Amino acid sequence: MFTLEVAKLRVAVHNRFPMVEEMCRSYLSQSCPQFSVVTTEEGLAFERNASPEEYENDYLETLSVYREIGNLLPVWDGILFHGAVIEYKGAAYAFTAKSGTGKTTHITHWRRAFGEEVKLINGDKPILRYIDGALFACGTPWAGKEGLQRNVCVPLKGICFLSRGAENRISPIAPGEALERMLSQVYLPRKRSATVKALSVLEKILTDTPLWEMACTDSIDAALVAKDAMVKE
Repeated sequence: MFTLEVAKLRVAVHNRFPMVEEMCRSYLSQSCPQFSVVTTEEGLAFERNASPEEYENDYLETLSVYREIGNLLPVWDGILFHGAVIEYKGAAYAFTAKSGTGKTTHITHWRRAFGEEVKLINGDKPILRYIDGALFACGTPWAGKEGLQRNVCVPLKGICFLSRGAENRISPIAPGEALERMLSQVYLPRKRSATVKALSVLEKILTDTPLWEMACTDSIDAALVAKDAMVKE
């Protein structure tokens, strides 16, 4: 067993294999946990059946731990989110889209355009969580094949839904327009009570947060256009 600190929460992980602890090394804590997750044969079987490829049990356990955190997170006003998040001048900006659209590529262009002013928070699976009434984007050890992540929580100031385009165009969208797309990019727990709470958190996020849709090219100009629209300096 080890204690993981992520999104300002301390989670006791009752693991069976060393891979998940190694992956979480920069998130380990010695403090008393606030809640616990346990990996079970049932949980491993669920991940095995849900995975498109055959994986060893140690990797399946990393997926199971992440899912179990997601099942409990709404109680703490948070949800798991599929997207890439950067920090720019002390504020976080999230970019989400279907897998393979180019989220990682887009945030790479931000780094090319703005250099050290841009810091990566998480490249694939951050946590969005309200802390003392304010919404934060938080890094997790689950960060995609590139492993882009930091153990930080940064105030979230915008969410952008990306698609590929022949030119760079960005415009604000209303919460109702974003709802269906956002639902496909967050994890909803299996228990009904937790799902209801997660949907409540999601509704508040969509209401509180500036929302954008952007058709973008694979170019540094895409980052310049996005920044001009999303960042209020």
